[in-house]
Amino acid sequence: MLGVKKVRILNKDSRSEFAGFGKGYAIEIYDLDKTTRQAFLHDPMESLPDKPDTIGWKSMGWKRAPLDTTYNEIYFRALNYDGSNAEVKKTENDIRSSLKKDKCYCAFYYFPDLKNIRLSQLYVYDVAINRLYIIDSDF
Repeated sequence: MLGVKKVRILNKDSRSEFAGFGKGYAIEIYDLDKTTRQAFLHDPMESLPDKPDTIGWKSMGWKRAPLDTTYNEIYFRALNYDGSNAEVKKTENDIRSSLKKDKCYCAFYYFPDLKNIRLSQLYVYDVAINRLYIIDSDF
């Protein structure tokens, strides 16, 4: 999930909403242990989150936030949920706060290209609180 050999999860939670016809939005939240953080920080730029079905998907490996404006569409798509689920909206705000921190990293997959994103998966790892967010967006 982080691209490191061993990930120890202390707590897992999720928020989601589905719109039918295969469309939906989900956020997974993982609190990780200190040894996982140390393994990640050893070489974060080389590690890419696991995604077994990557045919046709493009990716960007871990980079320290904030990313340059080239990737605004990824952020916009992942962090602009417009449904009524209050938990999802609060979690999105938490992620936005994490992205402003010095010790936060991002990676993502998108399909088919940046000009016409139909599917995306954004990973945000807030090292300061040792929390990983994975946002799947298919709207």
